[in-house]
Amino acid sequence: MFVLIVRFQLHLDKIEAFDKLVSKTLLGIESCEPGTISYLVHSNPESPAERVFYECYKDLEAFEYHEMQEHTRLFLKERQQYLVSDPEVFKLTVSDGFIAKNLVQ
Repeated sequence: MFVLIVRFQLHLDKIEAFDKLVSKTLLGIESCEPGTISYLVHSNPESPAERVFYECYKDLEAFEYHEMQEHTRLFLKERQQYLVSDPEVFKLTVSDGFIAKNLVQ
């Protein structure tokens, strides 16, 4: 598995527009990326302008496939206008753990 955690800090007046862009992007990810295991967007109640993405891919090739998709390229092109600063990106590989079945909603 290949995992990406990305932290975004948004302009307060652009949160809603960013979230709409994310929702549109998620439709593309869900419909045409079989190697994407999970793609979760988290908000922080203590910091409303923060978003954290947890992206889990079958392997590095699945991530590279994700990066080439039109919906992803559009997101990468458009996102900067909503951000206070460049996102923090952590590229990880899984060393241990498990995935619970049928618990995530």
